[in-house]
Amino acid sequence: MQLVHLPASERKPAPWKNGGGSTEEAAVSPAGASMDTFDWRISIATVSEAGDFSKFEGIDRHLTLLRGKLLLTSEGQTHTLLPGESLAFDGGAPFHGDPGQAPAMDLNIMTRRGSFDAEVARLSDSEAHNLAPGSGFFFALAPAIVAGRQLAETDLLRFETDAPESIRIAGGPVLLIKFLPQQPGPSPDRP
Repeated sequence: MQLVHLPASERKPAPWKNGGGSTEEAAVSPAGASMDTFDWRISIATVSEAGDFSKFEGIDRHLTLLRGKLLLTSEGQTHTLLPGESLAFDGGAPFHGDPGQAPAMDLNIMTRRGSFDAEVARLSDSEAHNLAPGSGFFFALAPAIVAGRQLAETDLLRFETDAPESIRIAGGPVLLIKFLPQQPGPSPDRP
């Protein structure tokens, strides 16, 4: 199994256009892709004040709250996220986020619809975990040792394996993130 550690300490924050927070890109495909050209993207955002989320038409989002509290409102529905809780939603939908009195931090996983789906699972240190062949990431929700590698909180560990692997986690928990290529659907001209 090949492992590449992507430490949080090497990320550079960039302010949002509306000034209501900042974001740190953790990983993107293809490498160097812009917000208009990525297939998938992992980032960490700090929400400093209430405001509307940027709309990303054709993008599916999976948001996991890391710190604070975040009230998300869309089309009359309100979702309150506490640390460790997640919400998957259409990136083109109108969303308003309110962190309340203190900034909130979240993990944002974005995939281009029609190209990739994201699969996100929470793993604990209580058992061995079996990985199928493929690639993905481990994201440390708290300091952890994953497959023998020490991860600080919010570090990423990219993995690639050609054969099934059994890995152990100490500390944590961690999120297992995999990006699955979408298979093209049947042509409208064919049954």
